[in-house]
Amino acid sequence: MQVTRPLLCLAILSSAALASACGSGTAPGNGTSGGGHSLIIDADPALVFKPTPDTVASGDTVQFAWHAVPHNVVWDATPAAVANIGGGDTGYTSGDSSRVLTVPGTYAYHCDIHDGMTGVIVVQ
Repeated sequence: MQVTRPLLCLAILSSAALASACGSGTAPGNGTSGGGHSLIIDADPALVFKPTPDTVASGDTVQFAWHAVPHNVVWDATPAAVANIGGGDTGYTSGDSSRVLTVPGTYAYHCDIHDGMTGVIVVQ
């Protein structure tokens, strides 16, 4: 049947396109900027924290991943005390550092080394 073959091809192509769209893109929590849910905050060499804002659950361990450019984390406004990671001129260029955030609320932070490098974590 000639009519069935084009419809079958269209159905196959539509399914492939849908599967491709569902499997790609920037899902929250994959380290991209623009917010999301991630347990890893990337201290990017381009002088940005990604993702920000970030949303995590109370009790989650949040890791800050360091790269070639030195960075640190100094907490500005938090609903509970959190120890800074470095500060002043002390920064980290490899590995990672982590903090457990248990009290719900908004945690604002910045890099002391780079003006304007800021981030926000919302704990739910």
